Amino acid sequence: MRWWNLAVCVLAIVPIGARLQADVDEPGRGEKLFEAALVRVAEGGPQQLGALYNPTAKDRLAWGSVEVRRKREVEVRLEGAEPLKEYTVFFCPPAGACQSLGSIGTDGNGDARERLPFRLPGTQFSGVFLLAREGIGQFVSGWRFPEPATTATTTELRLKGEVAFVGANFLRLRGFPLDIVVTAETQFVGLPGLSALKPGDDVEIEGYMRADGVLVATRVRLERKPAHPGPKGH
Repeated sequence: MRWWNLAVCVLAIVPIGARLQADVDEPGRGEKLFEAALVRVAEGGPQQLGALYNPTAKDRLAWGSVEVRRKREVEVRLEGAEPLKEYTVFFCPPAGACQSLGSIGTDGNGDARERLPFRLPGTQFSGVFLLAREGIGQFVSGWRFPEPATTATTTELRLKGEVAFVGANFLRLRGFPLDIVVTAETQFVGLPGLSALKPGDDVEIEGYMRADGVLVATRVRLERKPAHPGPKGH
């Protein structure tokens, strides 16, 4: 597959090691160096993905993520992908060929969770993760959008929903297909910051969509769920 070499010249650079998290939930695996949601290749385009874009990529995906730990392993999770299929996991650095890390297989529901060795040395490196099936890239961990022009218009938005996933600098709502990016200017109401959110929380988000298609939150407010009434007295 010669196109892997071409792909690395146009890939987005996703810095790994930008945020270290304490290994509280699973002792022994080391700090979390990198975490990102997986996006369907079909949601991008040749301008964003370059050689990774393939018009025949059509696999579905309800949700997916990749996570790298200091103890040299990457965990890949898929939900609602193509059932009973095998995906090859690649890591593509900014220079050189993409490296195959191994493969994962989905069950009858299209779900998978697998930990694979990740032997790239150090904690400061860049690249993207790509999942391919039958030689066609289907899911990618991120890409770089072109910088919008200063005169580009934006579209304001307001969303309400339940948190499905919280990443290092973004969150995703259940039933909403796009990541919502949080910046240093994002205001939080009812919570100290993004790290305080968890799946299942109800939120109201105000923000805008940039000309390059990225959703940016300007305000995130935690919605308090109504308390369940206790049993009635007799």
